[in-house]
Amino acid sequence: MVTKGRDTETAIVQISTAALRCGAQREEPRDELMDTAYLFWFKRIAIALAFTWIVGVGYMQFSDVISDYGLGSTSYQRGASECEGSYASRYDCKSSILIAGENQAFFSWLMKFVIVFLPPIGLGRLYAAVRRRHEAEIAQAARRRAMKRRDEAETA
Repeated sequence: MVTKGRDTETAIVQISTAALRCGAQREEPRDELMDTAYLFWFKRIAIALAFTWIVGVGYMQFSDVISDYGLGSTSYQRGASECEGSYASRYDCKSSILIAGENQAFFSWLMKFVIVFLPPIGLGRLYAAVRRRHEAEIAQAARRRAMKRRDEAETA
């Protein structure tokens, strides 16, 4: 009796192993329409998020533009009043203060644009990567199906 139970267990294990092998070799068809719908909604959500980000963060970044550079700014007036010496040295001092203020303003505006536009650009790159991966999977599945049909036609 004990050997019969072991033989039954062995047979069950062999049958389940063979079934797993067949299942591993069998290709499950993908629902390409579902994947396409997924990409459609992913694209729409990404566009909505990007637009919302640009409007919201853009308003916060650009609504309070403070022009604290140039000849009329207080920082330039303070720095220019401290410049002493001959006319040439005062001119060099004032021009260096003016250039430093303009450089600071440039980098300030550059950071505002990066904060507003870099996350939506990254989201667009993420969408493009997902779409390329999806298209590659569809193309690979189509090649597999074509090869399978060709092999079946050759054997028949």
